[in-house]
Amino acid sequence: MSNSDQSLRTGHIDVGNSKIYYETVGTGYPIILIHDGLVDCRVWDEQISYFAEHYQVIRYDRRGYGKSEPPATDYSNVEDLHTLLQFLKIEKASLMGVSAGGMISIDFTLSHPEMVDALVLVGSDVNGFEGSEHASQRVMSVVKPLLENDDVEQTIENWCNDPYFVAPENITARSKFREFLTTYPHNLYAPHAFSFDEPGPPAIGRLAEIHVPNLIIVGEEDIPDNHAVSGAIQVGISGSKRVILANAGHLANLEQSQVFNPLAYEFLESALQ
Repeated sequence: MSNSDQSLRTGHIDVGNSKIYYETVGTGYPIILIHDGLVDCRVWDEQISYFAEHYQVIRYDRRGYGKSEPPATDYSNVEDLHTLLQFLKIEKASLMGVSAGGMISIDFTLSHPEMVDALVLVGSDVNGFEGSEHASQRVMSVVKPLLENDDVEQTIENWCNDPYFVAPENITARSKFREFLTTYPHNLYAPHAFSFDEPGPPAIGRLAEIHVPNLIIVGEEDIPDNHAVSGAIQVGISGSKRVILANAGHLANLEQSQVFNPLAYEFLESALQ
């Protein structure tokens, strides 16, 4: 059934020594969109209106990203999300996370299993997964100008030319990606400048504790480490479904929204029956 209320509501909430920005649109069952570790909630621009036709959709900027304030102390992404859901009076929801947002989705589900009905994980990380030397060297090469010379312009250029983050053929998506980083260049510092503490042992050894329907989507051209992570999640969470999305890199939801959106919608409709 189509949702007639498409009005956007926005605000900031206090998460303890900081405030985070959120948006909500649509009515009915809630879907929470959690962004990656480089962009901000705008990475879901191609999803928010589509899913708001059917659900209440909430997206937010994590601390240090977008329109949210930077943290003043150590913090927990899981507890920030929990605070947001309590503020919005949401008792149960489905989580859709890309990259680090997928990792947060998994951690939140382990910490608050009673609040999660389904997961959609896009190019997801998972706490405790030991990455390859190739992945580590790739990131250090990209961010070297930022860390050594505070060179924002060259770092943005490096990320935009990275063949894994946005597949080379996705010109429109790469243009949006560049716009996101240029508009909020402080996002570049967020993964390096702030520390946070997630509760409990690493999720990689606890995936079997998750018992909700789970769709794993990974771009065909994403870095091999993320394909390995997606396989580990599929093995770890019983009943997981994994889809390799053609002509997409790490931000598959942004790059191939015309395929991603109906795929995720059909999964949620089936999972929530």
